[in-house]
Amino acid sequence: MCRDRTGGYTRLLRTRIRVGDAAPMAYIEFIDRENELRQSKPPNPQPPQRPPLDPWTKSRLSRQFAPPKVEKSDSDL
Repeated sequence: MCRDRTGGYTRLLRTRIRVGDAAPMAYIEFIDRENELRQSKPPNPQPPQRPPLDPWTKSRLSRQFAPPKVEKSDSDL
């Protein structure tokens, strides 16, 4: 399988320092094929739908984000 290759059988990805003993961490991947990359997923055509809000939540949101009421005075007429 790897007889024809002159090297490069592993891929090292250094990540972070481990909390506790400060040891360096890394991912080690064994490479055995060319073009081993995974295909990306196609984009989601539509965003996921949120469940409808219950009446109590709707009333709270409408009161919270309602525009401020402007009182008209007699001089504005």
